[in-house]
Amino acid sequence: MRIEIIAACKSFGTSIYTVSQVADIVKENRSRVRHVLWKLEKEGAIVRFAEGGATPTFKKGRPGKEITYRNTKELWKVKRKTEKNGWDKMWKAIRAMRRFTRYDLITICDQHPENVAFFTKHYRKLGYIQPSRHGGRGVVWALIKDPGPDRPIGIEAQRSKGTEAQRHKGIEGEKDE
Repeated sequence: MRIEIIAACKSFGTSIYTVSQVADIVKENRSRVRHVLWKLEKEGAIVRFAEGGATPTFKKGRPGKEITYRNTKELWKVKRKTEKNGWDKMWKAIRAMRRFTRYDLITICDQHPENVAFFTKHYRKLGYIQPSRHGGRGVVWALIKDPGPDRPIGIEAQRSKGTEAQRHKGIEGEKDE
C-alpha cells in the first residue's frame, strides 16, 4: 500500500493535494492513507502545506478539516524500507530447509506468528508448500514446487483470489461468450 500511495503522491507533481484525493486514487481507507502520509511527512518526503476550512466531505458526522500536502524532492528518493521484506526472508528459509515448521520460520526469520500462518496458508493454496498433516502443533511443511530463488508473486498471487468455484465459473463464462 505504501508504494501505491507514493505513486499517487508523485502523480500530483508539485501541486497541492488532499488526503481524500490520494485515498480516491489508491481506493483505500482515508485513515490508513493518512497514516502513511504522516510517516512520509516524518521522513521529509512530503510537507503538510495547510489545513483547509471545514468542508462537508462526509454524509454522517461533523465536517472535518481537510489536510493538504505537497511533495518535496525527497519523495522521488524514497525506496523500500527494507531490501527484503519478511515474506522474502521466509521464502529463502523455506528453499534452504525444504522441510520446516511454522515455529522454524518464526524464530529464523523473526516474524510474527500471524504473518507466518498467513504466508503458509497463501503458498499452500498456490501449491508451493504442503503440510504433512492437517491441524495441530508441530506440523512439518515441505516445499513441493520450487520456481527459483525469488519469491513467486504476480500471476500466481492473482490466481489465489476468490474461491475455486468462482475461478472455474469465470473461466466457463469466458468460454460461453
